[in-house]
Amino acid sequence: MVKKVAAIVVLVMVAFLSVAGCTVNVFPTLSSSPTPTPSVHNPSLEKLVNEFKLAQNTRVVPGRAPLPTFSVTWHNDNSVTLETFFSDNPSFPENTTWIAFPTTQGATNYLNGVDKSDYRLSNSIDPKSEAFASQYYNATGHYAQTYQEWFSVPSSVQTPSTGIGSITQWDNILEFSTMYVPTTA
Repeated sequence: MVKKVAAIVVLVMVAFLSVAGCTVNVFPTLSSSPTPTPSVHNPSLEKLVNEFKLAQNTRVVPGRAPLPTFSVTWHNDNSVTLETFFSDNPSFPENTTWIAFPTTQGATNYLNGVDKSDYRLSNSIDPKSEAFASQYYNATGHYAQTYQEWFSVPSSVQTPSTGIGSITQWDNILEFSTMYVPTTA
């Protein structure tokens, strides 16, 4: 008797949900269960993160300070943030976020829409002479054809640190970086 009542309740619920516009699979099969698909990160961004880590490791004088540590966070397949922690300033990591766009024009359009009122355009327009130009080259196999770099101009010094930012366009990749500099009052 209890089994019949339970079966009737299930059928009434299925009928009610079907009338309401919902479909319910009361008896799921193995073939209907979703199969997770692995995420494929943008290969250029993966290479760029690795090249940037190598470059950060060479900034440290061997034998004088420990190598930096890194935290990588993928926001989606085309956006990644790398935090670089240096032993002499572990509370204030350098943060770099790269966003890859399908086209260079898409990156330019996005950059044009960013509020850059606290930034100034760098006079350097040679993508081969920029500090991390070789890392971009190693990651992509070419120097950027479209390149621009903007630096933040802090309006005041904040304690215990002041963030100095930059926005750089490397063709279809935008790089947003913030480096925190320790300050005293």
